[in-house]
Amino acid sequence: MKTLALSLALVAGLATVAPAHAATPKIGVYYFPGWSNDSFNTEKGWQRIRPFPEREPLLGWYAGSSRATLQQQANMMQAAHLDYVAFDWYYEYGKIQADGPLNAYIALGTPRPLPSLLWANHGGHTTTPIWHAIVDLWAGYFARSRFFQIGGANVIFVYNAQRFADDAKASGASAAEWTGYAQAEMRRRGLPRIYFVGGVFSGDDAIVPNAAANGFSSISAYNMHRRPNSQAEVKGYANLDAAYREQWQRLARFPGFKPIIPITAGWDHRPWGPMPARDGSIPTPAEFKAHLQAARDFMTARQLNAGVICCWNEYGEGSFIEPTRKHGKALLDDVSATFGR
Repeated sequence: MKTLALSLALVAGLATVAPAHAATPKIGVYYFPGWSNDSFNTEKGWQRIRPFPEREPLLGWYAGSSRATLQQQANMMQAAHLDYVAFDWYYEYGKIQADGPLNAYIALGTPRPLPSLLWANHGGHTTTPIWHAIVDLWAGYFARSRFFQIGGANVIFVYNAQRFADDAKASGASAAEWTGYAQAEMRRRGLPRIYFVGGVFSGDDAIVPNAAANGFSSISAYNMHRRPNSQAEVKGYANLDAAYREQWQRLARFPGFKPIIPITAGWDHRPWGPMPARDGSIPTPAEFKAHLQAARDFMTARQLNAGVICCWNEYGEGSFIEPTRKHGKALLDDVSATFGR
């Protein structure tokens, strides 16, 4: 056991001595807005989760767009020392989808963890007119609320940076032109610039060498299921944790970026549809606490700005830290204990 612990520590780079008085990295969490029972989520609402009663939230089978629900969740997040919450954001079928929770959260005002966005650009292809419509919608949010920032710029995660670049090219443009358009629009409207975070996957690095030239300020990931340079998916939280620690090393090796470190609350996709090679990877509180501590140590040693946890409430994928009726707030307490100031 001592040998395994030492090996994992070395993989995570914990042998690096952290600078004195290093600032605590900012920690956020992804938020799935699909519990609103609107037409976009008819087939993927709570009815898919009810057969897994251990996943029932402590707040019950809530309406995701309820301002009262968002206030309670914001209070829990604030108490756990989360700095920001990145709402999964969809533009599909020619219009915005499932932004009710985001709008309800913005309406809360402060104090609360600051909002951010994860553009889930995996449904349908983006064209230049669609991109212009998306930027206009983002500017509308920025005009209504203060957002989570790095270096004075509002942070937006792009789920799939490679697809973003491919879609721009297919539209006769480039990723750099699209991000440049967005920055110009923010300037024209007197809004902060955007800190684009390009999403990468377990081993596909093709986008990274050109990411900065394409307008990305950082890289991160929504979730990962393999070790670097491996095609084999991992199963069981201990193996998932070990794979993430290796992936942190990989992300930190790319020059010119301070990655936003992805942190996993587990994986079990059975409500949405079984994925046997990955499922069964939900952590115990002790396992999650060790994963969080390793992430904090890694970020502190490398003076990285931020990390992001997947997820607050992705019950369909088995990735959640929101308190549940079965386990209470044990996972959220782990976050508080690890990242509390």
